[in-house]
Amino acid sequence: MKLQSMQCNNCGATLEVPESTRFLTCNYCNSKLSVHREGSASYTEVLEKIEQRTEKIDENLEIIKLQHELERLDREWESGKRQYMVKDDKDYKMPDEIIGKPNKIVSVIAGVVFLAIFSIVALTIFGGMRSMNAPFLVTLVPLGMIVFVILAVVSSAFSTSNRLGKFQSAKTQYDVEREQVLRKIRNLDS
Repeated sequence: MKLQSMQCNNCGATLEVPESTRFLTCNYCNSKLSVHREGSASYTEVLEKIEQRTEKIDENLEIIKLQHELERLDREWESGKRQYMVKDDKDYKMPDEIIGKPNKIVSVIAGVVFLAIFSIVALTIFGGMRSMNAPFLVTLVPLGMIVFVILAVVSSAFSTSNRLGKFQSAKTQYDVEREQVLRKIRNLDS
């Protein structure tokens, strides 16, 4: 068996290593070594350092996977949140951007004022038709118009409120999932 002279990569001691040996323990510092032969060059490497680098690579790979998961969550949220958008003035906005803003309050006040004026006009028409002895079904048209306007205003309010509720629920779920991924990343970084 032919021996090859090498140095311990940890303590520098000279070691006599059989040519077929791939792993050994240094007789001087007890380091576990890996033997590498590349052409005419031969050297040893401390296995613990290899294990540490492997563990670090595994950690980095896990962080990359989590960052990818975070990017996927963000992409899905950005594309999915469009379904909750509401038209406001000239543009589509998220419900939480519209509700509670002064322009929304002004819109509600304007809607109530319109409803009041429309109701007065419709009731005046209704009274005029009744005094002219118009057929009963014809006199119900102004009242039907009032009911229609009230239903439209209420439906619009509920629709916006419902979208806001769904939006807030989806946003909360997104925030929770995102925070969980960020917490995992922070735990791996520390």
